[in-house]
Amino acid sequence: MKAGGKTDVVQLCGAVIEWTPDKSSRKNVFQITTHTGSEYLLQAESYSTASKWFDGIRKTADSSSKLPLRRANSSEFEPRHSSLPGHGSTNTKQRNPVHRRSINMFVSSKLKHSASDSADKNGVKNRLKKFIIRRPSMKTLQEKGLIKDQVFGCHLLTLCEREGSTVPSFVQLCLDAIEKRGMDVDGIYRVSGNLSTVQKLRFMVDQEEALDLDHSQWEDVHVVTGALKMFFRELPEPLFPFRAFQPFVEAVKIKDSRQKNLMSTQGIGIVFGPTLMWPELDGGNMAVNMVYQNQIIEFILIESRDIFSLDRK
Repeated sequence: MKAGGKTDVVQLCGAVIEWTPDKSSRKNVFQITTHTGSEYLLQAESYSTASKWFDGIRKTADSSSKLPLRRANSSEFEPRHSSLPGHGSTNTKQRNPVHRRSINMFVSSKLKHSASDSADKNGVKNRLKKFIIRRPSMKTLQEKGLIKDQVFGCHLLTLCEREGSTVPSFVQLCLDAIEKRGMDVDGIYRVSGNLSTVQKLRFMVDQEEALDLDHSQWEDVHVVTGALKMFFRELPEPLFPFRAFQPFVEAVKIKDSRQKNLMSTQGIGIVFGPTLMWPELDGGNMAVNMVYQNQIIEFILIESRDIFSLDRK
């Protein structure tokens, strides 16, 4: 109790002492119910301490009950014992509903009632609900610049504008590494690298960590090609935009190192067709579209000099 604070006096004569674990979320809680109907909850962190208090208070209550006691209205009082809570006299008046006091023997703060706990929980739930409702959308956060797209899964135009280039730096790093040490590797682009290593590379790129593809952990060139293909595969809109898919399909209707890497122009078209372009809406013609995708990429590779004016100065 605080110094100078009001002292609670509990009349133990005729009181009932009982353990009440269901009346509080705290541990080692027992209740004193006086002959006037007042209820007090007592609690201690240690069970042994609480048990000593329980036994001591119960003995005091039992010994006090043996003494004659009269109420203020001079009517006889029939003491009730904790061991026989249901054997009270039939003439005993029903307890008047009174407030319940809670005493913590060591903290001196009153225990919260279950109703109060429930109200607090509901209050927290309501605040969380309001917070979630007021939370801005991902699009709003991106428009305000609070969240920016990562490299993987970012729109190609957005990424290039952010980097101030026409080719994403990660794509350029991959192409340089592949041309440097992958052109003589059997099945380049076709063979898949270790997926966990590819994901590790992706994580580093998205976190904008310094990247050196000549490091020993990226010595398997198939990991680099796998990450490059994953980058194109996860673009929101493919490298060949949706609006160009059908024109290319109509157009397709009208290698210097291939002896070493065993990848013909047709083979590269098969690998990169579904990776670099796909229709915005799949009408169920996946197999037919895949043929067109492969042929379009093969055609572009064959006619790349004319398409991209590579011979012009």
